[in-house]
Amino acid sequence: MLLNRINSSLLLTGLSFYHISSANAFGWHHGLGFGFHQYSSQAEISFEDTNGQQNSQIDTEFSSESSSQQLDSLFSAEGYSTNHKWLIEYSISQYSLEDERSNELSYRLTGFNANLFVGHNIFEVNNNIRLYALLGAQYQKQNFRPVINGMSGQKISTSEFSPMAGLQLDIPFTKYWVMHLKGNAGINSDNHSASLGINFRASRHWTLLAEYQTRQLEFIKASPTQANYYHFDGDLDRFSIKAVLIW
Repeated sequence: MLLNRINSSLLLTGLSFYHISSANAFGWHHGLGFGFHQYSSQAEISFEDTNGQQNSQIDTEFSSESSSQQLDSLFSAEGYSTNHKWLIEYSISQYSLEDERSNELSYRLTGFNANLFVGHNIFEVNNNIRLYALLGAQYQKQNFRPVINGMSGQKISTSEFSPMAGLQLDIPFTKYWVMHLKGNAGINSDNHSASLGINFRASRHWTLLAEYQTRQLEFIKASPTQANYYHFDGDLDRFSIKAVLIW
């Protein structure tokens, strides 16, 4: 089975709710915010074409064309809580994409991702530069359906639950600017991600966060000779701008 490279530009601007708990030396504080996201992806994908009774390969770009797909891609929630010794992070997100190459051929791709991490402060400098060791879990699900010559192919669904481990480094530059570096990898899978965030404390109750995240995703279902065969292996990148209300 040959795999083709997908160059996809997922121009999805997402509205998300972003829950934050920040802390000082005396306890836990809380916040609520929202953000906008833009996605891009490059991946290899192959599947069993049940209409043609053969393996198929595609080289295409995905985007959100319809209003319903755009709304599906809006939903995202993520946040963290910390007292500087312990750190709890969580996130859920989804996307809905379609490529209509012609009246005879189109593809639809949807996905869901959820993460939960617990971290512990393992290194600290000057009571503000902190390194956390992270341990958690990730759940991912993806659905793929080809439509060829007006005939809807078999919907292929695959999911994976994987324990994860990683590190996070928080580096304040000034009283108002903080950089967040984070990386994690699957303990029993090839999935991994890395992110860079710049946080600006605009006022006592507001912060602004710009973040770039890249994720390596791989889904494998069945073997190339089976009717429900599916293989997705690629990068999913996201750039986000988030505003956070803190109290």
